[in-house]
Amino acid sequence: CLMCSGAIYNARLARVVYACHDKRFGALREIYHQQGQRTNHHLLIHQGIGERESTELLTEFFASRRNNPKRLMR
Repeated sequence: CLMCSGAIYNARLARVVYACHDKRFGALREIYHQQGQRTNHHLLIHQGIGERESTELLTEFFASRRNNPKRLMR
């Protein structure tokens, strides 16, 4: 998300590793490309490690939340 991306840059993390990219709301790569010329901090981003498994888990989790209205109220 946008706030997490800002925190990553402000903390000057050297590397971020994540499984699957959120095509609608993911912001890390977009911010990296925009900031690349304006900052002196360089970040290594590794994406796609366990992407298929992670995508399946997230899809199943959110489908179960949508299919059970009582769980949405918590």
